[in-house]
Amino acid sequence: TPDWSMDDIPDMSRVTCIVTGANSGIGFEASKALAERGARVILACRNPERGRKAKEMIGGESFLLRLDLSDISSIRDFGRNYIREYGDLDILINNAGVMALPKRTLTVDGFETTFGVNHLGHFALTAFLIKTLMKSPKARIVNVSSQAHMMARINWDDINAEKRYSKWRQYALSKLANLFFTYELERRLKKEGSKAICLACHPGLSSTNLQKNTFFRHLNPMIAQSAYMGSLPLLYAASSFDALGGDYIGPKGPFGMWGHPARVSSSPHSHSVIDSQRMWSMSSDMCQIKFPI
Repeated sequence: TPDWSMDDIPDMSRVTCIVTGANSGIGFEASKALAERGARVILACRNPERGRKAKEMIGGESFLLRLDLSDISSIRDFGRNYIREYGDLDILINNAGVMALPKRTLTVDGFETTFGVNHLGHFALTAFLIKTLMKSPKARIVNVSSQAHMMARINWDDINAEKRYSKWRQYALSKLANLFFTYELERRLKKEGSKAICLACHPGLSSTNLQKNTFFRHLNPMIAQSAYMGSLPLLYAASSFDALGGDYIGPKGPFGMWGHPARVSSSPHSHSVIDSQRMWSMSSDMCQIKFPI
């Protein structure tokens, strides 16, 4: 089959999407491409100034709503404001994230920041919006993971990294949690008989702001693909008619790090039903949220 590119994005008019972290990197590229295809795109951004700049560059039917994924009350407010102002929702793209924070820091609610933002924030956001999503006949939830999930080892007694903090360990854990969440949510949607689907993607090695705290920032100009290429798996997951619930989409080139999007495999551990259910109930307890399905 020919390589899938932005030219293959179908007409997105009458489709409403939320993109978290839409002001930079693959979130920005994806928001721009969706808006160009006629989608109504809600840019869910923490920093209003950066969000406004992104909105100017994206144009089309793009709207800015403040969302701080490190604060459950901000997420709850976002959900309420969104439902009041926009009503329906077809696609939720859980993209925002932090990577390899040099020091252990905590969110407003006392969670280790990497796990709190990358996983718990999106878990809570999806919980507040899932009923609205399920009203759409073509609903999709797309979670952005990373190949770093393959390195994750879970210490269930130290999810918050109080005993031992390692920036890469927490990042890998958060990205494995994204996949546990994806596959468990997909199972629950199927059980409900919902038409909504949940799937995951990863951008490969892409040149974005995420790497500013890592050694990759020196290598980026030489080895990373552009944020444009990195956004293709996300756009495929969000828009392609060939994408299915439970899929994991990533670059099909060498080591899964470069190239055009295709269906790829996540680690065997990411498919553990027992661990994904354990992560689900732990997330629900930590956020103090009863997920409605």
